Amino acid sequence: PEVTTDFVNKRIPNVNKTAYRLGLAVNKGIKPEAIEAALKETPINYIYWTPYSGKARPVVQTALTRDRDRYILATGPTFGYFSYQPRKFTHRVLKLLKTDYLDILQIHWLGRMSSYNERMEEVLVKLMEEGKVRAIGVSIHDRPRAGKLAAESALNHFMIRYNAAHPGAEKDIFPHVDRSKTNICAYTATRWGKLLKRPKGWEGEIMTAG
Repeated sequence: PEVTTDFVNKRIPNVNKTAYRLGLAVNKGIKPEAIEAALKETPINYIYWTPYSGKARPVVQTALTRDRDRYILATGPTFGYFSYQPRKFTHRVLKLLKTDYLDILQIHWLGRMSSYNERMEEVLVKLMEEGKVRAIGVSIHDRPRAGKLAAESALNHFMIRYNAAHPGAEKDIFPHVDRSKTNICAYTATRWGKLLKRPKGWEGEIMTAG
């Protein structure tokens, strides 16, 4: 049955699916059998995947074949400087994973490893209009630019760094987001593990990932 939006589940309007708030990046560090267990035995249904995920591809492909309507697949080209790259990448992934559409197509690390301009936006929107992609977005470190793009562009998905050490999105991004059509995905919640280490001079309990 459909899960309603609550603390651990969030309806993503542009994808038209409900996501469990903890997603799974399968690009490195996790054995295929562990990924398979996570996708079969837990509520996790948000998958961040790239073609560099190696041995994870058959596991992800099997999950999508088993229940495509359940899983939310987010992916994108590592480099996105030219407008032809998103379309080429999308067709490649559709073939690799044997699926008819991508839930989220994102351009990675905007401003460093990719660019965003009028022509790039036209290509992304066209892919969405064709039904090959349901949501278009970027991963980005430049918070002021992300806020401006959220307010003014056709992008409806933003992957941003947000944790106790980097709370700036609360001022720079969130006020500009229309939550009825735009989704936010936060990564590195533990600041690559640094927030789980004992601060100097602190004798009390320390945080856990949970």
